[in-house]
Amino acid sequence: MDASRRRWLQGLAATAAVGISHSVASSLKADDPQPADSKPGERVVAEAIAAWGELQSRYRSAQYEVTGKGIVHRHGLQDQDGNLIPVADYHFGRQVKYAIDLTRPRIRREATRDLFNLSDRRFETETLHDLFDGKEYQQYYPARHAFDGKTANARYWQPRLVLRGEKRSQLIVRAIDIPLFWNHGLLPIGSLKHTNLSMAPAADAFRYVGAGPEQLGDLHIVRLPSQRTTWEHWLSPDYAWLPIRRSAFHEGTETSRLTVQYKRQADGTPLAESWTLTTFGVDPDGKQTVSTVDRCRLASARFDGNLADVTFSMAPGPGIDVDDIRKD
Repeated sequence: MDASRRRWLQGLAATAAVGISHSVASSLKADDPQPADSKPGERVVAEAIAAWGELQSRYRSAQYEVTGKGIVHRHGLQDQDGNLIPVADYHFGRQVKYAIDLTRPRIRREATRDLFNLSDRRFETETLHDLFDGKEYQQYYPARHAFDGKTANARYWQPRLVLRGEKRSQLIVRAIDIPLFWNHGLLPIGSLKHTNLSMAPAADAFRYVGAGPEQLGDLHIVRLPSQRTTWEHWLSPDYAWLPIRRSAFHEGTETSRLTVQYKRQADGTPLAESWTLTTFGVDPDGKQTVSTVDRCRLASARFDGNLADVTFSMAPGPGIDVDDIRKD
C-alpha cells in the first residue's frame, strides 16, 4: 500500500473513532443547495450505477464471518419510560455469519450480540438466526443456557423457532451488515428486497452534491432523499464507486454515520474489510452526542460455494418450542 493510500485510510478511520467529539456535525449540511452544473453529477451517478451492476453479476453466492466490538455510551439510550440508560459505558462483542444465495435468492444470518432488555432493565446476550428460503421467513432462538430449575421464563433455556411465513417483522439486513451487501453492488440498500437480490436504481433518485474533502482523495458525494430521512453517500471511484461513508440526516441533523475501509481482491474487486457504525443522539441540553459505536472486521469471505437447502430453513425438532404465526 502506497503512502498516500495509507494516509487516506488513516484519515477515514480517524473520522469514525470513538474519540470524535460528542458534538459532531457533518462537513456538508443536508440542506446545502445543489450545484448549478449538473453534468458532472450525471456522469458520476451513471458510472456508479454501471459499476454496481457489474458487481451484482460477479458472484453466485457468498459466505461471510464478521467479528466486532461495540460500546453503548453512558446515557446513550432511553428505556420505555424515557429514562436515560445505561448508567455507565457498556462494552460488548458481536459475531455475525451470513450465507447468501444471490441467484434464487436465499439468506441465512446468525448473529450474537448484547441487547438491552427493557423489561428486566439490563443487557443480555442474544443469539438469533434469521432464515429466508426464497419463500418463507423463519427465526430461530437457541437456548441461552441450560434449565437451572429456577428461571420461570422458558425463553432462557428452551430453543424457539418462529415460523413467519411471508411475514417479516425485522430486516434480515441490519444497518451494521450493510457493507457486506455493498460488496455485491446492492445500493441503495433501503430499496433491497429479499425476494430479488438485484437492483437497478434510477439515476434521478440521486442528487449530486459535489466532490468530497480533498484530503480524502477522489470522492463524490450524492444524496438520496426519502420521506423523512436523507441518505448521504461518499462514493469512491477507486473502489467501484462504493461508499466509503454513508450518513443519515433527519431534518438536517446527522443521526448515524457508517464508514468503510475496503481492500482489493486478486481480481481487483473491492471487498469491505472493516467498518464502523456510529449513532448520534441529543443530551438534555440539546447538544449532539455519540450514542453508540459498533466496529466490525471481516474475519472470512468465501464466494461461489455450494449452499445446501437446509442452510436456509429449519425443521422443528424435539425440545424446540415452535411458534407458528403464518396464519395469524
